[in-house]
Amino acid sequence: MARTLSNDKDATKRVQNKLRKQGAHNFRDRVGPHSARSSDKIEAPGQPRGTLTALLHSISRKKSPAQFPELEEDSLQETITMDQSAKPGQQVTFLSLPAEIRSAILEHVFDPNLQVKGFLGQGLLGGIFHNEDYSASTLLAPLLVCKQFYQDSSLLALSRTNFIVSNLFFKIPERIATLHPKQIEAIRSIAFVADARHFRQLHDWGQHPFGIKNLSVDNLTIVLRRSSNWHYLFDFTTDIVHLLRSLTGVKRFTFVRNVALVKGSFKTWYNRLIGLILKIDHLERYDKVPANPEKTWWTWSYDEVAQSFTLEARPAKSITDEETYMQEILPLMEELRVSMENEEWNPDPRSRLPYY
Repeated sequence: MARTLSNDKDATKRVQNKLRKQGAHNFRDRVGPHSARSSDKIEAPGQPRGTLTALLHSISRKKSPAQFPELEEDSLQETITMDQSAKPGQQVTFLSLPAEIRSAILEHVFDPNLQVKGFLGQGLLGGIFHNEDYSASTLLAPLLVCKQFYQDSSLLALSRTNFIVSNLFFKIPERIATLHPKQIEAIRSIAFVADARHFRQLHDWGQHPFGIKNLSVDNLTIVLRRSSNWHYLFDFTTDIVHLLRSLTGVKRFTFVRNVALVKGSFKTWYNRLIGLILKIDHLERYDKVPANPEKTWWTWSYDEVAQSFTLEARPAKSITDEETYMQEILPLMEELRVSMENEEWNPDPRSRLPYY
């Protein structure tokens, strides 16, 4: 009985060993001879053994673009060239990469779509509001890696960062003046929280944002300070209109209510601002000798949900006769009339008197 069991065990082991050997041969036939043992090196015809270049060369010879459409021939050739240019034993670092590749990586590092939003509440009733946790310095932290990294990517970082100044006592012009002229030109987006003091300073800007000649931004945003105090924006309407007529270097000028308290309502002030733009433009063109047309014309739109409005810069309107001018302005006046009818109710009847 014991001999029979021993013979059965020996037969079972022989069958298992045979199956293992047969499976190993089949695996080598499917995957390749280099996969039989983990100690074997990668080998490609005509290339050194055990290198990444040999593997890439083998892929380029055996796998056609039709089998791997995502691996284009150009990108594969570029990878092989990079590997061949590296010296044996040399460690590849970020700064040792070609400038084109470093630039492509930095495009992703400072991608504006990946940044924390400076405003929250999009799509909600009550309007958008400033995200107090937002910090531009956090987004610029990669510049502190080293001096070379700062020199290579500072201009890109400045152009991709949305700067939001929440400190009411932060002197923006003085801080910008400390930058290199090229860095000032790279800035594209600035927003700042404002109270009455900031609105009074708009008159001193002249023709450039913050009075800085080489500052040209795509987005300039004024965020009303959110507090228990009321904003009397009607006190600054005339100064803002005169600023807009001469302001250059700004593509989009946005005002955000930021859930702040506005005397007379925010939309009512918007309507009065637009009405005064139309009125003063007509006076400066046809009641002054010589005519004083604007340097920049603006188009406007009001966002009911976000509780904000945006002015977009356009070239100055051409000089025409008054009748032609009125025909061009008439649709804007009608649009303003409709907007005034939909504004928040104010018991003071003087609030519904048009400016034109």
